[in-house]
Amino acid sequence: MRNARSCKWVLLSLLLLPGVSGCAVFFIGAAGVAGGYAVSRDGIEGITDKPYNEVWEAASNILNVQGRVEMSDKKRGVMHVKMGGSVVHFKMEKATSHSVVFRVQARKFFKMFPDMNLARRLYSVIAKEVK
Repeated sequence: MRNARSCKWVLLSLLLLPGVSGCAVFFIGAAGVAGGYAVSRDGIEGITDKPYNEVWEAASNILNVQGRVEMSDKKRGVMHVKMGGSVVHFKMEKATSHSVVFRVQARKFFKMFPDMNLARRLYSVIAKEVK
């Protein structure tokens, strides 16, 4: 039953990934995230079964410590953060009444190149915090 539920979340995350057509997507199981996570060319997205407010508070706390928040809108689930030479875009939304999809996207050098190391690190810290 749990495997079927996890598979459903993985498939749902595929549908919610904007701009992934034509690029490789990898699924890897992650502790604390119900369906694992998906890696695209410039970001990481995952689904958790934690409440919206709990995910927002964890992400907000982490991103405020790590960098300078330039824009934050809890209602829309969006944050833009400047970290050194990179810009991080955090986005989250309810997938179902009991789960939240969140995405961490990082770009560097005038937003020209992906910063996957930063995106992975931030995603991991947020996922562990809401575990």
